[in-house]
Formats: sequence, structure tokens, C-alpha cells
Amino acid sequence: MSNPSTWQLISNVAVFFGVVLAGLGGWGNYYFGKRADEIATERAQNNQVRFEDQINALARSNEELKESLDPFKDLALSRFPNDDIDAALRKLSEDFDRLEKETKKTTFMVLNERSKTNDDGTYEQHIELQPIGINVVPLLTVQASTAGNVELLDVEVDGPTIPRMSTTSKNDDDTVIRREFTAVRPGPVTIVIRAVSKPQRLNVIVDPLQKEST
Repeated sequence: MSNPSTWQLISNVAVFFGVVLAGLGGWGNYYFGKRADEIATERAQNNQVRFEDQINALARSNEELKESLDPFKDLALSRFPNDDIDAALRKLSEDFDRLEKETKKTTFMVLNERSKTNDDGTYEQHIELQPIGINVVPLLTVQASTAGNVELLDVEVDGPTIPRMSTTSKNDDDTVIRREFTAVRPGPVTIVIRAVSKPQRLNVIVDPLQKEST
């Protein structure tokens, strides 16, 4: 049987370590709890500062917006003196929208495009255009050119609003044909380009043409 004194010593050592661990646990709970409270307080303070900064920035933006609207308020009240400021501003905005539509440049977009080779070997390319806008196009230009010295037979431009009169020009070897129409009202346009044979490359320029968005 083991010596009781030895077991007593072991028990005392165990009690000592238990007291030490309990003390460390209590101190750790106090320290880290306090630190967690400090971090939470710091975050709350930082959030409060950011919130106040956002409120101040919004207030400055509102003040700047108010200052920028002052000239429009004066203009609206001068144009519509019998209306209150809200109604006058609304009518002024409607006038601006109408003016933008009346002055915006009309362009065309490609709605459909197809090509074919006929039984006699001639080549055709069909391009359908759709107008974007309501204003008259001062000058509509359609130009076709081929690579490989392939002769162009015709560039036909047709549509319900295409004028009968046009200007046509071509180069000496008939590889470039250009047609111009003035005062074209908005409407669908069909372009038919004919060549003696299928060219290596057919370049077509339409102006004004809507640029593709990137």
C-alpha cells in the first residue's frame, strides 16, 4: 500500500493547482469580458461617427441641390406665375422633356440583315432599318463597297418616307456606290445591295446609325 504522506502531498499539490486555475479563470473572465465591452463600445462609437458623417453629407447635398434648383425655380415662376412652385417646376420639367424630344437627333438601327446568291450568280444583301426618334433626318447616307474588285450593280434604298429624289455617286470600277437622301422623315427603310457575284467582303455604311452600346 502506498505511503499516506505521499498521497497527502499529491492532494495538496492538486488543490494548489486548482486554486491557481480558478484564479486564472476568474481573472481571464474579468479581463476578456472587459476587453469585449471596450471593443463593442469602440464599434458603437465608430458607427455613430459614420452615421453622423452620412447625415452631414446628406445635409450638404440637400443644401447644394437647393442652391442648384434656385435658378430653375426663378425660371419656373417667371414662366408660370399663376402656379405654386411645385406645379411650376413640374410644368417646366415637361417643357424640357418636350424640347429634348423635338431636338433629339433621329438615328437608325439595324433590325434585320440577310443575304443570298441568285440562280444567275448575282449576289444580294438585304438590310432592314428601324428609326429611333421622331425628328426629320436632314441627310441619310448609304454607301456600299466591295473587296476583290467585285462590281456593284445597284444600291436600292426604299421605304414609305424615303424621298423620290436622291444623289448617287460611284467610282470608276463600280466597286463603291454612295446614295444620299435629304429631309427623310422617320420610317422603316429597306436597303438592297446587288453585286455581280459574292464579294470577299461587303462594307456598308449608314449614317446616321445608332452606335452599339458597350
